[in-house]
Amino acid sequence: MQVHFLKLSLVLISVLCMMGADGCHPVDLYKNRYLDKMAAANYVQKTVVLGPDTVTYWDNHAQKPPLLLAHGFGGGGTWSWTKQFLELGQHFRVISADFLWFHDSHSTRRDFSIKHQAEMLSALLKHLDIEKTNILGTSYGGLVAYQLAMLEPERLDRIIIAASPGPDYNTRDYEAMCERLGIQHLGELLLVEDTDDFEFLMNNIYYKDRWMPDWAQRRLVETHYTKFHPERVQLLDAVINQRAELVKASAPLKHDVLLIYGEYDLLFPVSLGQRYKDYLGSNASLKVVENTRHVAQIERPDIFNQMVLEFLIP
Repeated sequence: MQVHFLKLSLVLISVLCMMGADGCHPVDLYKNRYLDKMAAANYVQKTVVLGPDTVTYWDNHAQKPPLLLAHGFGGGGTWSWTKQFLELGQHFRVISADFLWFHDSHSTRRDFSIKHQAEMLSALLKHLDIEKTNILGTSYGGLVAYQLAMLEPERLDRIIIAASPGPDYNTRDYEAMCERLGIQHLGELLLVEDTDDFEFLMNNIYYKDRWMPDWAQRRLVETHYTKFHPERVQLLDAVINQRAELVKASAPLKHDVLLIYGEYDLLFPVSLGQRYKDYLGSNASLKVVENTRHVAQIERPDIFNQMVLEFLIP
C-alpha cells in the first residue's frame, strides 16, 4: 500500500512538472518543499571561510542550548538529518555543517583525515561564539564527533553517536563487514557513481525496501554524489588506512555518551555498539532501534528522536 502510494505520488509530481516551468524536476520540487519548511522553522543556510576551509552550514539561531549535527558519508546534512531538523529544532539551537568535500564545503588544505574534519567543526564553533555544545554524529560523523571530543573535550557537553565504529574497530571487523556486504572495499558501497551503485547502497542501509524510479535515482546521484568524487575517495581511504592511528590516539571519554544502533545494521552491528559501550565505561549507554539498519534516524525517526531528546533533556 505504501509503495503504491509512493509510485502514484511520483507520477502525479512528474505530470505537474511537465505542465510547469522548464527545468522543473520532481526530486528538486520535493527538496525545495522541504527547504521551505526549514525556512519556516527559522533555519538559514550560510557559507563561511575558516582559514583554508570553506564551510556551508545550517543554523536555526534559536535561543536554546546548542546541538551540533555531524552527518554520515552521504549527501551532507540535509540528507542525514531530514527527519531531525524540525523536531530537534524545537528544543535546541541546531547547527548542521557539511563536512569538507560534501555539498559546497571544501578546502585548499589537502588533508583528508578525520582530524581535519574535527578541526573544521571546532573552527566553526569558535566562529559562532559557541563555547560548549551537545553533538549528534552518525556513521562517519560519529568518528568525527569522537575525534572532536579527543581534541577539545571541554567544548562538548553530551555526546550521541549513532551507527558508528568504536575506537577499537580493527581489521577483522572491517573484513567481516565487507563479507556481510559482499564487497572487497567499502568504496564499493559508499562511493556512488551511477544508479546501480545507488540502488546497492539503498538496499544495504535500509531495512525495508524503498522503491524509487530510475529518473529519481539518477537525479539524486547527480546532486549528491558526483561533486568532489575524487576527494571522497581520499576521505574514505583515510578512514580505512588510518584505523591503527585512530586506535592508538584514542581514550575513553569523560562525557556522558549515548550510542544508538540499528537492530540489523550490516555495516556496524549492535555487537560493535556493545563493545563501544564497554570501552567507554559507565558514562555510556546503548540503545537499539528495532527493524532498522544503518539509517535508523531516517527509517524510524520518531523512536530515534525520542531517544535523543530523553538523553539530552533528562
